[in-house]
Parts: sequence; structure tokens; C-alpha cells
Amino acid sequence: MKIIKVLSNNAIVVENLQEETLVALGRGIGFGKKPGDAADPALFEAQYLEKNDDVTNSWRQLFSNIPDEIIQTSRKIVSNIERTFAIASQLSLILALSDHIYYAITRASKNQLIRNPLAWDIQIFYPEEYGMAKEAIDLINRSMSVTLPQEEAGFIALHIVNCRHSGNMHDTMHSANLIKDILNIIKLYLRIELNENSLSFQRIVTHLKFFSMRMMNNSPFSLDDASLYVDIKEKLPTSYRCTEKIEGWLNSNHNYTMSLDEKMFLTIHIERLRTPA
Repeated sequence: MKIIKVLSNNAIVVENLQEETLVALGRGIGFGKKPGDAADPALFEAQYLEKNDDVTNSWRQLFSNIPDEIIQTSRKIVSNIERTFAIASQLSLILALSDHIYYAITRASKNQLIRNPLAWDIQIFYPEEYGMAKEAIDLINRSMSVTLPQEEAGFIALHIVNCRHSGNMHDTMHSANLIKDILNIIKLYLRIELNENSLSFQRIVTHLKFFSMRMMNNSPFSLDDASLYVDIKEKLPTSYRCTEKIEGWLNSNHNYTMSLDEKMFLTIHIERLRTPA
């Protein structure tokens, strides 16, 4: 492999035999090197296929501002995430996490805690990602001798959600807020307390995750079978009226009209919440 750019002592941009451009990480792989020198893949601890020049520019900015130990810690966290969720190598996640961790440590050193208003909701809606984020906080605190609060787990969990679902932070937070608001409408309309540990609650949260994605992509789900909808409306009138309340709110606040099928499936999930087995 040939070195194209040296980003730091521990990071280089290389070209492989297939003429693909990679970002490689490894202890000392860039020390004393210059463009055109040969690179030894055996020394690479991780390598990521580079899609465009923006990635290289992002890496250059990252290494000029953020200590290498933070980037190495981020790489370990991302490796754990990739292994746990069986996803492909994520260069963008290392960039995002390194940047977040750096500023989180900076804030913590100044006792400037940023409150995450969605911390509880993220923990409930995305338990796997939140659990992984808590492990990441423990790793950061151990390896870097710092004390980041567990509050940061919510923010890191959002990055993991983005990675798993190929989204962005804005869409992820919008989705979490949307789920939270719909559940609040259900709770207030039916005058019930929601049991976050129940199977019916987990089912409706999963349903609302996918519903929110379809809604943001403006791709409503439809089976084009109105006969199914009529039966649901007649047999589950209370839950159906709750769905109508949600539909009206979505239309007024998000300019979104639910399809008949979306109303049908949401009504079924609301009924399970209303009449748990």
C-alpha cells in the first residue's frame, strides 16, 4: 500500500492495490512517514474505506484539534458497537464520537453539564443502544481517567441509533420526540399509566419507531384493503377514537395524514395497551 496523506503519527490515508482510498489507524503508523512511502497493513489496527474528500478533510480537522487518545478510545467503542450489532465498519461514527467525547470532557472539566431532555425516553425507546452507550461511558472514564456523568449516555446512544439506522441526529431526535408525544396523547386520552416493562408497550414503541421513519420520509404504509379497517373501527371504538386524536394532532402539528392501514395498526397497538392480557 502507498501512503497518500499523513494525518498524524497514528493515522494515514493510503491507496491499496485495487486503487481504493482508505483511512488507516494504528500506533505509530504515520511517524516519520511522508506521501509516497509504503505502508505496512500488518500494523493497521483498523482501516476504513474513504468515500470522498470530505472524509479526509474531516479527519485532518479532527487530528488537529482532538487528542489521539480520544480517537483511539472512540475506535474501541465503535469496534464494540460493530461487533455487538453486526454492522459494517463506521468511519463516520468514529468522527462523531471523537468530537462528542472531546467536548464532553471539556465541559465536564468546567462543570458545565448539558442536560439531555430525552435521556429517559432514549433509555426506554432504545434500550440496546443505551446499554451500549453506558458501557462506552465506563470505558471512557476508565481509559482516560475522567468522570463523565451517565447523562452523557443518552447523547452517545443517539449516535449509535444514527449508525444502526443510517439516519442523522436531527431525524433521530425528531423521532424520539414524536414517539414521546404520541405516547403522552395515548396516556392522557385513555387516562392510564404506561408500563414500560410490558410487552404491549415494547410493541407499540417498535411500531412507532418505524412509523416515525416512514412519516419523516413521507412514505405512508398502505395495503389498499379498506375492509380490514372497517372491522377494527367497529370492534375497538375507544382505541380508534384515540387514534383519531393522534391523527388530528399529527395533521395540525406535522402536516401528516395517516393512511387507513397506519390508523388500523396503531389502533390495535393502543387496544393492547388499554386492555393488557
